[in-house]
Amino acid sequence: MLLAVLIACSSDPAPAPAPVAEAPPAAPRDSKAEAKALADANGLLSELGQSFRSRLSEELKARGPVAAVEVCSTEAQALTAALSASSGGSVGRSSSKLRNPANEGPDWVRAWLADADASTAGLSEVVDGRARVLKPITIEPACLTCHGTEIGAEVQTILGERYPDDAATGYAVGDLRGVAWADVPVR
Repeated sequence: MLLAVLIACSSDPAPAPAPVAEAPPAAPRDSKAEAKALADANGLLSELGQSFRSRLSEELKARGPVAAVEVCSTEAQALTAALSASSGGSVGRSSSKLRNPANEGPDWVRAWLADADASTAGLSEVVDGRARVLKPITIEPACLTCHGTEIGAEVQTILGERYPDDAATGYAVGDLRGVAWADVPVR
């Protein structure tokens, strides 16, 4: 009997473990739909890049850098809005040194820019049912006319008129100028 009392008093019974709630199963991913959405986002970036670059090059050759600034300030926003509307997603250009505040990208683009440099690769991912693609834009020699350290007086004048808070100068060839990005729903 003494042995039974000693055993009973020697330790408290261990409490039962708390029940662990199981996470609901993850929704199955549709890899074909994700691949299509990523391809669509890449297609938007290609269309944006080709359209914008050809229009800008055309204007630079025909009328010079002042006219090219006019194209950037009047046509770029309309182009990105039209592509966004036609795709059901969003597409744009952004930078950590904005010329046009309307080009500030969504949170995920700003986060990428905060950690990026000219050697950083782009981004291609699916998050929360959205395909996100981002491609870096680096400074080429022709870009220096409007984004370099030595900008002509006429270009400086129009930049000041069109972009009073311009932060997009002081670049050298090879610098990361910004990004082109697209975000489309996975369907």
